[in-house]
Amino acid sequence: MVLICWSAVCSALYVPVWQSNLTLWRHAVQHAPAKPRPWLNWGLAWMRAGELAAAEQAFLEAQRLASGGHVRGWDRDDVLPAAVGNLEALSRLEVVRGGQWERRP
Repeated sequence: MVLICWSAVCSALYVPVWQSNLTLWRHAVQHAPAKPRPWLNWGLAWMRAGELAAAEQAFLEAQRLASGGHVRGWDRDDVLPAAVGNLEALSRLEVVRGGQWERRP
């Protein structure tokens, strides 16, 4: 019974974290700031929210971290090209009214 109550309390504490993609990946970045994958996913969440400047900063951090020598090969090999590709895509997009994206001229 105590274990069930403890589990319920712990689960309730995480409800705000799972509220949105932004809160989930912010939490991941706060708890693993030296890992590039949470930064990449936080950038994607910002991008989906239409916040391109915030997305760009997160992608730049993911790129910086993935370029470091301390990152495992599988993480570097996945995250680095994704971060670079997302940064290139951001350079061609802009958000217009209603959250819709359009190509920059």
